[in-house]
Amino acid sequence: MPSRRAVLATLAAGGLGTIAGCLGDEDPVTGRWPRAGYDDTNTGFVPESDGPGSSLTTSWRADVPRGNAYVHSTPVLVDERLYVCHPAVEDDGSQHVVVRVLDAATGETLERFTVTEYDESTSEFLYRDSLVAADGSLSVLAFDGLHSFTLEGDRRWHCPIDGVPNGSNLVSGQPVVAGDTVFVSTASITRGTETSEGVYAVDDETGDVRWRYDVPDSLEYGWTYSPAVTDDTVYVSLLGERVVALEAATGELEWETDVPATGPPTVADGRVFVPGETDDDRLSFVAALDAATGDERWRRTGDGDRSGRQLAVADGTVYAREGLEAFVARDAETGEQRWRQSESGYPTGTRPVVTDDLLYVGTGGGRDRQNGVAVLDPDTGEELEFASIQSNVTERAPFAVADDRLFVSALGEVVALEPCTREIAGRCLY
Repeated sequence: MPSRRAVLATLAAGGLGTIAGCLGDEDPVTGRWPRAGYDDTNTGFVPESDGPGSSLTTSWRADVPRGNAYVHSTPVLVDERLYVCHPAVEDDGSQHVVVRVLDAATGETLERFTVTEYDESTSEFLYRDSLVAADGSLSVLAFDGLHSFTLEGDRRWHCPIDGVPNGSNLVSGQPVVAGDTVFVSTASITRGTETSEGVYAVDDETGDVRWRYDVPDSLEYGWTYSPAVTDDTVYVSLLGERVVALEAATGELEWETDVPATGPPTVADGRVFVPGETDDDRLSFVAALDAATGDERWRRTGDGDRSGRQLAVADGTVYAREGLEAFVARDAETGEQRWRQSESGYPTGTRPVVTDDLLYVGTGGGRDRQNGVAVLDPDTGEELEFASIQSNVTERAPFAVADDRLFVSALGEVVALEPCTREIAGRCLY
């Protein structure tokens, strides 16, 4: 039986293209998206995927409870199934953290399973954006620690971390699964408890803690962002304080550099790139540290505050939001600006995604536009297309990219965008 897309192409040739969306089965969605940042070093670079291209249209929408304030879950794609984690209030008033499994081609809910239940009434955060798929299993950081499940929803283990939900703005804590170890930051869930903020190395088979790095109590904040992991080293940003490098095997401190970080580190080309804000005038910056020593190689400060809290690095270029209206590309070696784009609306703080040919950037509206996704040329910054999703993207709407889909975790829903195969007068028919 021909695919839906093939049928529609045939009908379009006969002048019946306006009935798009009404016929046949969807093609399966290929590709993989294991975690926010895509890889273990948080680059947001997907060289092996072409993505869905530049001209996009909405494929489907799936309602997902918005839970607490602006917490979004980065969708995870494995074997044509899209996994989304979120807090949920049940009919009896109980509060759970759950994983919902969607058909990536249609958005249909295939199954749902509970990660953990909160046993007290609270309006605070139950869940960080933390879902990760690796080696046939799922990892989730919730308010009560790290949980591991099979892809079918069977519990493997739970590693408790003494914490409680809290209202900090640090809402991401993606683990990294490297070999037989899961590296996970506490991501501020220990705020208000006697347990120190820090990083755990957990045995992926048993859930046992191998080592723990504690953030010094002398630091004012020090809440830990999602780590970046290479073969031998774990890199962690401490909110407003510093970046540390830890030996992956033992947790021993290799180096620490004072940087008022406001986002997770990204490691590429022998450098550690981190966004931040200056303490005195709240200007945003991106800094590059030597990955081996922690020495600061360059720092570039931009106009306005609110630096992009998620960076992408690809082919020697660092991509970041700067202020509230500009998106900037810088040379990874020198920090020099390559281009600046300020015509695509207000770029969001979510991490951009880079393929070989395209750069996908979330925008929160502005300049007479809806919320949506700007598709840019990564070499020049030229806007190639803009796809409105007519939904509240907000500050932290993460992406996941497959060969023929771009998934956006907007506020209260997941939106799937697919290639537009036919346009008339700039309007996509299907």
